[in-house]
Amino acid sequence: MRSLSECIWAERLETHHIRYHYEKKFRLRDRFGTMQVVHPDFTIPCSDGSFILVEHAGCMDKDGYFTTLH
Repeated sequence: MRSLSECIWAERLETHHIRYHYEKKFRLRDRFGTMQVVHPDFTIPCSDGSFILVEHAGCMDKDGYFTTLH
């Protein structure tokens, strides 16, 4: 984990026995239809085959951080 907040997220997921992957490579299409590779903080697989992607934006006060999120 790269930050305290990510450690807290992981601890909570584990406490509730929620399976997750940390910074797993994930391919998705952006709003223009172009395939992008992202590494969300947490990828949570769902029973129906879908996924929940969690990206904790914890450094919003840091210059330039927001522009790297999209």
